[in-house]
Amino acid sequence: LIHFYQRAMDLILKPIFNILTVPDLKIKKPSWITTPSPWTIFTFVLLSYFLVTGGIIYDVIVEPPSVGSTTDEHGHQRPVAFMPYRVNGQYIMEGLASSFM
Repeated sequence: LIHFYQRAMDLILKPIFNILTVPDLKIKKPSWITTPSPWTIFTFVLLSYFLVTGGIIYDVIVEPPSVGSTTDEHGHQRPVAFMPYRVNGQYIMEGLASSFM
């Protein structure tokens, strides 16, 4: 079955690629571009992991407040770390705190 699809794709694409040709470009890598060090790669991976697990993409799209607040029985405002009654919702500080775990 796979062989059949491969032959069909060859029949479809071969005329297209006989017409199109790859340009002969002589591009050189600039001398100032070097291979990054292992610590640079490690730092980039660790930082991107922290941002993704912290929900930065979610925070940019949904724009939740950084922390919540609730009123206690005396009428005082108290900060709330976790968003109540929303399973898929989170405050910004909640996401950043969970990414440290």
